[in-house]
Amino acid sequence: ASGPAASPYAGDFLQEWLGGWIVRAGDHDRFYDPQYAYQLQHDPALVGFAWNEDEYLPIVYPPFYYVVICPLSFVPFHAAAWLWAGLMVGALAASLFLLLRTYDGHFCPSMPGQECPAYVKMLPWLIPAAVFFQPVLESLSSSQKGTVCLLIFTATFAFWRQGRAFTAGATFGLIAFKPQLALVILAVALWQRQGRFVAGVATTGIALLGVSLCLGLDVCWQYVQFALGTGDYMQTSGYDLHNSIWGFAQLLMPHADGSLRTCFSLLMAALVVYQLVRVFRSGFAIGDDHWPLQFSALTLGTLLLSPHLFTYDLTLLLLPMTLLLTLTVTAKATQQPLRWLLAILFIAPAISTKLAATTGVQATVLVMLGLLSVIAYVAGQHPASDSLETKQPTPA
Repeated sequence: ASGPAASPYAGDFLQEWLGGWIVRAGDHDRFYDPQYAYQLQHDPALVGFAWNEDEYLPIVYPPFYYVVICPLSFVPFHAAAWLWAGLMVGALAASLFLLLRTYDGHFCPSMPGQECPAYVKMLPWLIPAAVFFQPVLESLSSSQKGTVCLLIFTATFAFWRQGRAFTAGATFGLIAFKPQLALVILAVALWQRQGRFVAGVATTGIALLGVSLCLGLDVCWQYVQFALGTGDYMQTSGYDLHNSIWGFAQLLMPHADGSLRTCFSLLMAALVVYQLVRVFRSGFAIGDDHWPLQFSALTLGTLLLSPHLFTYDLTLLLLPMTLLLTLTVTAKATQQPLRWLLAILFIAPAISTKLAATTGVQATVLVMLGLLSVIAYVAGQHPASDSLETKQPTPA
């Protein structure tokens, strides 16, 4: 549709395309100027349609991001939107393919004298059910980048599992366009002295900074100023933060004093940090059966502690859900509680918004906290030096 009440075609992609256009042909001195973005987005001669003039989509990502996607601005907006949609679907397919490659041959454990259960054989084919996961639907339908983040996290897990820590870090550094999703994993890597991983992150970070500087030091400074004011901007523009623990407190206690909500949020954050410490107190377990459990905890911690999180960011949950599902096949200790929690977590994002509107409780946050607690418990019962696989009797 095109008109005064229409929504922007392809959702958030308008600001992606426009950012690329500004890199190529726009006024860099006004790169992060909201008025400039508004003026360009509502120019039918430029974007090809008219839409609600009471709304606009801000330019919010670092300069390097728009340099990378700049080639899309050479294509008319509507055609570029379809190319973008194909790339986002491709990122989802690549993530699932990478997981299958990583776990090829490991879906059915060695069970002498026993046939592999039918549901285990079907597991790789059930993974495409991810397209019915609410955050994936929301990410794809609004032209968001949840599947790109999923691919970055999945590739990081796979490279790290193979012992290629530097490559894993260099890959993880690409998440810099959403730096809030890098905080937990980077902090744990520093704590555990994962020097090669940190070096890889730093290498990518320096390269991306160099790309940003191609637009000029002034544009980079504009981004810094915008990023420092993001907290105020999100509050005044009605951003939905309810998917992380910070928004959970705001939703649960909307009329409470701000300091009380802050204290409650900090207590929940301390609980998340405590569970992560329990998971990693015996060190990293890269390369053995404990690693999927640990990386699942890192991903859950990332989502829970993120200061800025939308429902489509929960696309990342596909990674720990798949990793933990494989553990329910190979480890008796993790079977029942994890299966129930994973089933609930798959459904929770689809119902949590309406549930939160009526009860004030964001269910997805509680389920993620419960899942992280179960992971921490299992990690405590089976230290990283032990195998999580069911032991078979040793022949006499």
